[in-house]
Amino acid sequence: MIDDTGKEISSSVVRATLSLPNSISRSTLIASLHEALLENRASAH
Repeated sequence: MIDDTGKEISSSVVRATLSLPNSISRSTLIASLHEALLENRASAH
């Protein structure tokens, strides 16, 4: 389960993604988010 911190990070990333210019690849952002979540999960243990 995602904790409150994860939800907060995800919602802020979604808002940032929606406000970004279309020239930025969403797949790149998704990859970056995934990597950040993995790092967050690793540091939580």
